Amino acid sequence: MGLKLSKSYYHPANSRILNNIFLYIHTNSFLTMKYNLNPVQEAELKDKKVIMRVDYDVVKDGKIKDDDRLEKSLPTIKFIIESGAKQIILIAHNGKPKGENIPSLSLKPIKPWLDKHLPEEVGFIDDCMKGTLPDAPKVLLLENLRFYGEEKVNNPDFAKKLASYGDIYVGNAFATAHREHASMMIPTHCDIPSYAGLILQREVEMLSKVTDSCDHPFHAIVGFAKIGDKIQVLENLLSKTDKLLIGGAVVFTFYKSMGKEVGNSLVDDDHLDTAKALLDKYGDKIVLPEDIVIADSIKGENPTTVAWDAIPADKIGLDLGAQTVAKYIQTLEDAKTVFWNGPVGVFEVKPFDEATNKIAQYLARTDKTTIIGGGDTTKAMKNAGVYEKLTHVSTGGGASLEFIQGKDLPGLRVLCR
Repeated sequence: MGLKLSKSYYHPANSRILNNIFLYIHTNSFLTMKYNLNPVQEAELKDKKVIMRVDYDVVKDGKIKDDDRLEKSLPTIKFIIESGAKQIILIAHNGKPKGENIPSLSLKPIKPWLDKHLPEEVGFIDDCMKGTLPDAPKVLLLENLRFYGEEKVNNPDFAKKLASYGDIYVGNAFATAHREHASMMIPTHCDIPSYAGLILQREVEMLSKVTDSCDHPFHAIVGFAKIGDKIQVLENLLSKTDKLLIGGAVVFTFYKSMGKEVGNSLVDDDHLDTAKALLDKYGDKIVLPEDIVIADSIKGENPTTVAWDAIPADKIGLDLGAQTVAKYIQTLEDAKTVFWNGPVGVFEVKPFDEATNKIAQYLARTDKTTIIGGGDTTKAMKNAGVYEKLTHVSTGGGASLEFIQGKDLPGLRVLCR
């Protein structure tokens, strides 16, 4: 079905992202993907109370640290409002309070942000377990779900209480889609019509390009710390990609598995055999750096560049060298699809963000389908000034990786037709 768009959906900070969201929704292409989601556009929303699970894990020490997830939630909220819903109740978690009410992790700082970006003032409810909720205002934000221990253990009664506030449930929290928490599993505990919000639809459509239907040549960039944490991801990518460009600390595990000196660089010694096995099996696909930026320590004293097989015993590798950056960009030239997870250097410490920045800026200048997964990678793209110029930046780090691995994401499964 078609979707009439309103200019109110667009926000200057992410207009390209929202344009892409509505393009794919309009064509209904997401219906052919692995997760056949039940889209919110097909819900009867008029005069209904809608309880919607969102990703608002953005508050630290009482302040919003990044409003990207807040901005991405707006199109679905506005769509529901303009479809005539009586009320929207937003539910979310923040941080790891372990069932305790910790003021610095309250969602209350999000209320004034929403007030500025929605047509009318938003109400805030400081107790998720109130007997009833007021009928006004149009949008209510409930306090941090993880202030209640029942949330993380998927307590059915907690889920049923949350569901009792609405007539319809909308899941729109991809970053938590791999967690069987009570607020994500409401459709399994309650007989309530349930639908997927615009964020989930977009995530499934774009990440499925990596797992199921990408245009080749398909190249991936990874910047993991340890192989042990990402064996399945690497195996899955290597089985699908034409080239896998390696960055990050995992480089030094590969080097050491080849018998090379890596100095004080981070190495996953427990998985040297794994690295060697991957090289033996996929050597024609794996692309390793030719030069490395090293320093005295992680603080970056006395940086210099050396060949990959000339790292001094008392130095630490922190970024890819200029020769490798040029090689990686040349390798990416023929790619039609690029998936990137993990910065290729210690981007938080200058000048070790240079390789990540240069590769990101190159991709932003092209028309390749470029899909970014992972929280640190998202920060790195913003640091490089290209966040809005890439095809898709996933809202979920762990969830996007589990999707790529082909794992079941319960928060998506429960919203399928």
